[in-house]
Amino acid sequence: MGAAKGSGSVYKTEQGWRGAIAVNGRRRYVSGPTKTIVAQKLREIQRQAEDGFVQTGRTPKLGEWVEHWMTATEGKHTIKTHDGYKQIVERYLPGWLAQIPLNKLEPEQLEEAYSDLTKKKLSGSTIYQLHSVIRASLSLAVKRGRVPTNAAKLVVDPPSSKPAKVKPFSNADLDRIYEVLEDETLRPRWHMALELGPRPGEAIAIEWPHVNFADGSIRIEQQLQVIDKQLRLVPYTKARADSENVGREIPLLGHIADQLRTLRKTQLEHMASPKWNADWHDVDEKPGTAHAFVFTSQRRLGQPINPIADYRQWHRILTAAGLPLSKPYRARHTAASNMIAAGIDLTVVAEILGHADINMLIRVYAHAIEERKKAAGAMLEAAFATLHADKLSKVA
Repeated sequence: MGAAKGSGSVYKTEQGWRGAIAVNGRRRYVSGPTKTIVAQKLREIQRQAEDGFVQTGRTPKLGEWVEHWMTATEGKHTIKTHDGYKQIVERYLPGWLAQIPLNKLEPEQLEEAYSDLTKKKLSGSTIYQLHSVIRASLSLAVKRGRVPTNAAKLVVDPPSSKPAKVKPFSNADLDRIYEVLEDETLRPRWHMALELGPRPGEAIAIEWPHVNFADGSIRIEQQLQVIDKQLRLVPYTKARADSENVGREIPLLGHIADQLRTLRKTQLEHMASPKWNADWHDVDEKPGTAHAFVFTSQRRLGQPINPIADYRQWHRILTAAGLPLSKPYRARHTAASNMIAAGIDLTVVAEILGHADINMLIRVYAHAIEERKKAAGAMLEAAFATLHADKLSKVA
């Protein structure tokens, strides 16, 4: 019986068996030790063609494809996000895994790589980021017909990004921090962080035109970040409604406004000094671009604060206050927790913090919301007791 139309042909050679089939006007060839194996390969090619998946040309290796994906999607990500992807891949994608062709990649190989990284004490969130990049790049490979399935989606127990539990500062801790904030150039920076919770990069990127003393507000519209070892000014875009990095206004508290007025007066005095130098611009900006940062370097007056220097300054403050070292984000966590505990509407808290939606707030600050729920329960119980005090006394 002849082969079915479209199923290709199989023939014997000196080395074994060989088969051929026409797909989209091109002949595809396969070989194998037996006629059955070759026929199976031809049927697989035919099935893939019917499903709309036909692999053509050399199959790229995983490392090559991930790099291609990052280049192709660079415009869809912020500069910081793209740089983060780049560093994750360069540092943590195992060399042996990067060398595997896409069509040979198996979920078991990804599981082995993640297990090895875990044994090396790499954090779960870092492994999760690597997994996310691989999964996203393979999704593109599936759409392009490079592979039929996404191996990353078949991983049995994929890495998960569980945010570390951060305990907010107690009132006693805050008192100790405030006591050591004697420097007028530091006081508004960290009062703002501990009470309004801007991200560290957002706080040091605030410029005087963003501060509205009359309206009682501060405009958050950019960040200072270190990218590729360079200090970069990253503007926020309002167009990306799905992003957390969206420009917003936060309230200017009265005592912070007073601190900023004092700081502004001191800066004006420093401007008369030959040490004052505000000539700084981002690499994408033209020379001579003017910036008037609220918080400037203590060593280089007028220059923006490098996030690394800001981080070290925070540690010096904690050391002076006699408190254990922690990341500056603990200040943001404290501000959020205290706003929630004060009964401020969660939508308003999310807006002040710059979260994309209230769900993010609920996930990150679940502990504070639980405490608020308990307090609400106690208030409801007290209200019930007050309304029905006469009835309760009769029962007693």
